[in-house]
Order: sequence, then structure tokens, then C-alpha cells
Amino acid sequence: MANHMNDPLKSGEKQSDSTRKAAIPRLRAMPRDLLLCLAFFTRLPVSPDLEQPADMSASSQMFPAIGLVIGAIGSLTMAAAWLLNLPVMAISILSVAAMILATGALHEDGLADMVDGFGGGRDRKRKLEIMRDSHIGTYGVLALVLSQGLRISLLSSLVSADLIVAMAALTASAVASRAASMVLWSALPPARNDGLSRHVGQPDRTALTFAMAMTVVVLVVLLVWSAGPAALGTAVVVSAFSIWLLMLLCRHQISGQTGDTIGAAQQISELAFMAGLLMSVGNIVELT
Repeated sequence: MANHMNDPLKSGEKQSDSTRKAAIPRLRAMPRDLLLCLAFFTRLPVSPDLEQPADMSASSQMFPAIGLVIGAIGSLTMAAAWLLNLPVMAISILSVAAMILATGALHEDGLADMVDGFGGGRDRKRKLEIMRDSHIGTYGVLALVLSQGLRISLLSSLVSADLIVAMAALTASAVASRAASMVLWSALPPARNDGLSRHVGQPDRTALTFAMAMTVVVLVVLLVWSAGPAALGTAVVVSAFSIWLLMLLCRHQISGQTGDTIGAAQQISELAFMAGLLMSVGNIVELT
């Protein structure tokens, strides 16, 4: 009887040991994974000798860290523009422009392509064909104008409320939105057999766990002290809801995900996160 009772304990200990052993190589790989993600998701200069792996299921663990880098670029631009005493609208436009330049408009392009495909295609096959077309259509143009206009407007409201909160919010939203896009990336199957999302793989469970843990730490550090726990909670809920809706839409439209929908997820969840923050931050400013 005693032996039978000890077996589950020994089995649990073995699983715990194997988990720890599996985590150690991932921790050691973090610097290289960060460089790989920078090379893949941004236009920032990295080592020219760095070879892009065929499968990024493990390297994707550093995707939220890319948001930290891009958010820092936007926040530093915001601070510099504020020191130059530029108008709030100009500060917001320059901050957004700096982030777009750093990523090469990768995610904005994905949003435009997704909206073009979903809006212009009659069936799944045609939608995927339109999304692969390099030309932008009317739906895509409207999506970019409306989304970037909303992005600048939300950021302007945050800057007007409090510069420090706005800088923290910009960086936090860049991190959180990339973590949110990983959820869509990992939860939905690739919509194409020959698409980029199938070629590079999907985040595995360990990568997703690392990414979410990193995101939680960054959000707590950046926002609990600056905007408050309530604002952080509201932003997370609104962002999560936006990704859930987008996942339902992707399932209905193309039965999966593509690189374009992953980029669109980043843009949509970033807007939702900032809107959620502003709901609480605006109330705090009014009370003070």
C-alpha cells in the first residue's frame, strides 16, 4: 500500500525535475531568441551572421520583449518631443511614427491585408488570395487611417492626462499586445499549408508560458505604480476581449490564422489595451 501511495509522489517529482531541466536551456537561449525576434519582427540592426531558424516555436518566447524594445523607442521619442515643448498631437504622432519605423510597419501591413481579405473576399479561398496580394485595397486603406487615427487620439489623451503614465502605457501596450497576438498565433491552426505562419511554426507551451510570465512582470512594474491596479485590470480585460472576438472572426472567415492576422491581432489588442487604460486613467484625472 505504501509503495502505491509513494508512486504518484515520485512521478510528480520526476515531472517537476524534467520541467526544470527543460526550462534551463530556454533561459540560456533567451539572448539569442531576442536577437532572432528582433531580426524577424523589426528593422533594427542585428548581427548579420545571425541565421533565421526554420522553426520559431521556441524563439517566440521573446516576442513580448520586442514590445518592450519598440515601446521604449516610442516612449523616448515622446519624452524628447515633450522636452521640445511640442503640441500634444505632434508628440503622439512622432511617438507612433518612431514605432512604425522601428518595425517597418509589419503589423500595420498585416492589419490592412486582413481587412482587405475579410472585406473583399466572397469565400475562404478568395479571402486568402486577397490577403496574399501585395496591393492594398480600399478596406485596407480605411483600416489603416482609422486605426492609426485612433491610436494617435488615444495616446494624445494619455499624454494630456499624465506624461509618465502615457510613457508607461505606450510601452506596456506594446508588450501586452504582442503577448495577446501570441495567444491567437498558438490557439488557431495555420489557414494555409504554404503560409509563413506554418513555415515558422507556432509557439509551444513553454514559449507561451515564458512570454506570459514576462508580460505579467512588465505590466505590473510599469503600470501598478503609475496608473494603478484598476487601470491595469481594465486594460487587460478589454484587450483580452478584443483578441477573443478576433479569434472568432478568424475562425469564421478563414478557419485559422496567418501572418497577417497575427499582425492585426497586435494592432487591435494594442488599441484595446490603451482604450482600457484610458477608461480608468481618465476617471482618476477627473477626480484629482
